[in-house]
Amino acid sequence: MKSVGHKRSALILCRLHWPALLFLALGFWGYGLRAVDYFAAVPGDLGDARFNSVILEHLFQRVTGSGIRLWSPAFFYPFEGVLAFSDNHFGSALPYVLLRSIGAGREVAFDGWFLTGITLNFVCTYAVIRRLGLSSFAAAAGAFAFAFALPILVQEVHAQLTYRFAIPLAYLAFFEAILTKRLYPLWRVGFWSAVQFFCSIYLGIFLVYLLIGSFCGVMFWNRGSSMFRDFQNSIVSEVPHRKFLFIGVLAISGATVAWLLYSYHLISSTYGGFKRSPDEIVSMLPRLSSYLLADGSGLTSWIGHFIDGIPMRHEHQMFFGIGIWALALYGTFTAWRGKLHQDIGRLATFAVVMLFLLTLSLGGISLYRLLSYVPGLNAVRAVTRIGLVMIMPIAVLVAIGSQHILNQVNAFNNVRKIAVYLILLVLLGAEVVAYRPYNTPIATWAAQQAVLREKLPSQLATDAILYITGKTSVPGFVTELDGVILAQDLGYPTLNGYSGNTPPNYLEPQPCISYRNRINSYATYKGVSLDAANALAARVVVIALEACDPVIAALSSQAKQISLALENVSLDNHELKANLLIHNNSEEDFNTLRSSGPPLRASWRFMEETLAGQDLSSKWDPRKDLARTIAPGGSASIDLAVPLPQMPGKYLFQVSLVQDGVAWFHDMGMKVLSVPVTVEAMRSRS
Repeated sequence: MKSVGHKRSALILCRLHWPALLFLALGFWGYGLRAVDYFAAVPGDLGDARFNSVILEHLFQRVTGSGIRLWSPAFFYPFEGVLAFSDNHFGSALPYVLLRSIGAGREVAFDGWFLTGITLNFVCTYAVIRRLGLSSFAAAAGAFAFAFALPILVQEVHAQLTYRFAIPLAYLAFFEAILTKRLYPLWRVGFWSAVQFFCSIYLGIFLVYLLIGSFCGVMFWNRGSSMFRDFQNSIVSEVPHRKFLFIGVLAISGATVAWLLYSYHLISSTYGGFKRSPDEIVSMLPRLSSYLLADGSGLTSWIGHFIDGIPMRHEHQMFFGIGIWALALYGTFTAWRGKLHQDIGRLATFAVVMLFLLTLSLGGISLYRLLSYVPGLNAVRAVTRIGLVMIMPIAVLVAIGSQHILNQVNAFNNVRKIAVYLILLVLLGAEVVAYRPYNTPIATWAAQQAVLREKLPSQLATDAILYITGKTSVPGFVTELDGVILAQDLGYPTLNGYSGNTPPNYLEPQPCISYRNRINSYATYKGVSLDAANALAARVVVIALEACDPVIAALSSQAKQISLALENVSLDNHELKANLLIHNNSEEDFNTLRSSGPPLRASWRFMEETLAGQDLSSKWDPRKDLARTIAPGGSASIDLAVPLPQMPGKYLFQVSLVQDGVAWFHDMGMKVLSVPVTVEAMRSRS
């Protein structure tokens, strides 16, 4: 009898939630399993995907008692606190830890973790929209939009953004507080917002933007009402144990988020502060054209195909899909006409508009520029990812639009109803099925490690520090992660490292750049003695994948003997004008027209003073030919006329030398020339 009862319960459950099961199956098999190539591949490339696996593996090793320090994974060794260089996965690691605990390998556990995340996103959103009073089919349509919209799928290369399930749960609690005019549900807003911060600080911040935008909508429609008095009376009238729960959960949630952010702030401040320049943030603010880009879609990539000139184009993929836009706009029309769920629809619409206007960049002008100067918020670089949160109110509008369509066909016979169901299913699902997932075979991950293991010494000292130098034809981040994963699997620290930020003056792992650069950078940063630095260096085991190129080696020996200076510096007509003085301190001619490879050129950049000492790899875009031969002990002068930055502030004007395709002189020991420059407001110069 018990077996019959269980079967009957399962049958009833399927009848009640068959649309959810249908839509979830469409997303799971139509995208999820293809993204992991049925557990034969990992979503993304050899960069962020492997980095996320490193962080998850670090937490697994920490939980299983490997004796490692929480905030100091053993990469970027011996720098400390490097977990705070990027997302930490505190709120999302459990599925990975469980899968690893039952014997799954690193890559398979990562795939399982990824699929669990997209499933949680769908299930939680479905439950939330059902709670808002919409039908099972409408809720499933909205949940599908939240979990599988095109801007969500394209973030498969940034798996740290997968876990968004707390966003709908916080949003629901906010709605319940507003609709019932009771403060009590706000404890769940605080709790689920804290969970989202621990899953991803990026998305936690964007969730706060969403809630603030929604609250502004509430204030707009309730101006002059007794809403706040109702809130006050509601909490006063609550029974004591609910008051304690309300206060206690909000206090604990706030305290845990404060601890997390303070930990990041504390570590960041020891490295001079992690933040992005306003110009870098502006490059990744959504434009109107961003909402037309879907390069990975097999159906609608043509819509934005004509758009060009967008920096960081891969971050601007914000076209949600034809089906989602059609149903969301119809849902907006339905709600504003008062035909269905007027309050919910209007608040959702207002939230979308607020997020759109806050982050939109028109010709470089954006309200978000104001936030880019706020400490902490100026570390948020890819603002285009606001779409991952904006999709929540859009999903509600999709559900409202779907619900209204279904209400119109209630009088139809079953055949016509099924036809409407199928049309909605295809409208939403076609683009997901046609999307081209980007993944990397697990065999490629394994092959990277096999090459390194073949080069390992037969025995390693127990206190060894590993360091992998790569090939000039391979991006540095690939080599860094090769070394990090090898060291993590073997249980050794490594000088290699990869993250959203890096320690001071960390140079590329190229064959001709000595590992002593990283030891010396640490010694300078910590102020350790030469003996201590030499002791660290003695422990380093170098695994070189490519021998040092003789051309670069010869260039490197002379680069250390070249010094730069600026003379006759002036700011005029929005330009910096100066004479670049190049002095040859070596014992041989310094010929900038090389017989092997491209000529030597000068390159420069403006960096905010607070960022200039941390990154030697970006913004070196301009070039100027030198075309000189400088005798030993001699000097040569080059005229420079450089446009000043548009944003006012204190900068360092920095100059280096480069042989394109070969090497940068500052990677080979030459000191970068740095001159303070103050750019004043309104482009006026004193």
